[in-house]
Amino acid sequence: PGVAPVARAPYRFVPFEMKELSEQLKELFDKGFIRPSSSRWGAPILFVKKRDGSFRMCIDYRELNKLTDITNFEYLKKMFRKRHLEPGLAGYYRRFIKGFSKIAKPITKLTQKKIKFEWGDKQEAAFQLLKQKLCSAPILALPEGSEDFVAYCDASIKGLGAVLMHRDK
Repeated sequence: PGVAPVARAPYRFVPFEMKELSEQLKELFDKGFIRPSSSRWGAPILFVKKRDGSFRMCIDYRELNKLTDITNFEYLKKMFRKRHLEPGLAGYYRRFIKGFSKIAKPITKLTQKKIKFEWGDKQEAAFQLLKQKLCSAPILALPEGSEDFVAYCDASIKGLGAVLMHRDK
């Protein structure tokens, strides 16, 4: 509410990507998943090649995400299902939250067999604390002085990584 619409220009596509986009949009339209829209909001699309050689359509919501403040979302527990709790919480970011397992225990306990799923005050408090900790950026090391920085990058067919470091450290 009260935010100007975000509309990024589409990424440029080569002819085969335009054909792929047309085919995927037609399929989504035919299945009733999408409909024509003239919204002032828009996000660019890109394609990621899958192992089988086909393409996955991905939408770049980064500009929209900058406007989204998850700390103000209403009660989100309905979005959690018993079978999704552990994989969602035990993911990549747990390594950045000190005492993650201890904080998440009231929630992860709900994933155990023969435990009735009852969301109470303890689970809500744990959820709010994790949400707050996930929304605050971890600082692994503060820069020292005015030394030069070096960016080390590596990439493969499966992924990429980068780290910004002080020279010789």
